[in-house]
Amino acid sequence: MDNCIIDLHYLPCIAYFEVIKQYKKVIFDIGENYQKQTYRNRCQILTAQKKLNLSIPILHQLPKMPFKDIKIDYQQKWQRTHWRTIVTNYAKSPFFIHYEHYFEKIFENQYEFLYQWNLDLFKICIQILKIPIEIEVSDVYIKNIEAQTKDLRNNIIAKKTQEISQKPYLQVFGNEFVPNLSIIDLIFCENKLD
Repeated sequence: MDNCIIDLHYLPCIAYFEVIKQYKKVIFDIGENYQKQTYRNRCQILTAQKKLNLSIPILHQLPKMPFKDIKIDYQQKWQRTHWRTIVTNYAKSPFFIHYEHYFEKIFENQYEFLYQWNLDLFKICIQILKIPIEIEVSDVYIKNIEAQTKDLRNNIIAKKTQEISQKPYLQVFGNEFVPNLSIIDLIFCENKLD
């Protein structure tokens, strides 16, 4: 199969990139209904104490709203908190100094919609990792899936541990390797996706 349809996550986990790198084109279905407690608005990083969830506060009025209509809530100072947390925990990693400016630019901007934020971060990640993949965004829910397209929506979910055979790499904290964190852990510590 040449293409995949997948949900658009906030700084996706390593398993997400391991999956999508197998395809020529990734299709983000932002017409699907937003689901709470997913990676669409959260990611996991490693701190000196443990894994930490960074969650983006969102605004939604209806129980079922398309992902494309989910707005980011800026009443809280979450952007500054997220960026400071990332800097605090990754500033001493080997590749942070090379890539921090790419991410910092995003954290300094205000995006109205969550999908816009996630998409720009995704584009930065594939650029850094040199993943040659075409991106398509569908704002209409995709019901009929073509034969050359694999449906991966809701395959990588926050409530389930992902089965991934990941080659350990040197992380900033701890003696024991913690797999499948946000892709920024891999970018700042290793700078490559095997």
